[in-house]
Amino acid sequence: MYIIEWVGFVGSILLAGCAIPQLLKSIKTKRVDDFSGLFLSTWFIGEILMLVYILLTPNLFSIPLVINYLLNFIIVGILIGIKYEN
Repeated sequence: MYIIEWVGFVGSILLAGCAIPQLLKSIKTKRVDDFSGLFLSTWFIGEILMLVYILLTPNLFSIPLVINYLLNFIIVGILIGIKYEN
């Protein structure tokens, strides 16, 4: 594996992982009051659209992006679930 691929993998993991502390806090407190519904929905739709784009234009260098967008898709989905679970 080339060094640039490792850079991409590490970058994608860090970008996706940066939302995990907020996710854990939101799960624990059951609160996402600071997130607007508009923010969460545009983030969610953006993740879906980018994931579809990357999957339809595949190449070896898109694997880190798939990891990033898939993890973010899961994270924002959980946050939306917490926000609207009542």
